[in-house]
Amino acid sequence: MVGDLNFSSMVALADGAAEHNAQWGVTGFLCYADQRFLQVLEGEAAAVNSIYHSRILPCGKHRAQLLLQFVPVGARLFGDWSMGFANVGPLEQPTVLRYFPRGKMEAELIAPEGALEFMREVSARRAACR
Repeated sequence: MVGDLNFSSMVALADGAAEHNAQWGVTGFLCYADQRFLQVLEGEAAAVNSIYHSRILPCGKHRAQLLLQFVPVGARLFGDWSMGFANVGPLEQPTVLRYFPRGKMEAELIAPEGALEFMREVSARRAACR
């Protein structure tokens, strides 16, 4: 969870992550809703680990961080995004309700595979709008 962010702050955060991730060969996607983030990072384990421990964990704005999964994958799911971003709003509420039982993006209530499917669905809609 994070404190309140305005839209321009969220976009700046995602843009900064995209720039940094591109330098490390890392791709991924970031969703924001109700003061919560859900994020996927993909790349070489050392690069992902470095970003997670040097940029994400030390950020004083985060509360109750939860790492759902850290596993090798055969292929990137978000390879077109150095850091894609979605501000999950009312239009995505039907999607949120399919994956999160209380209608909020609560990572602690979902299996890693479900969180990944949710993010793939949201990112596919974002990609179609580009």
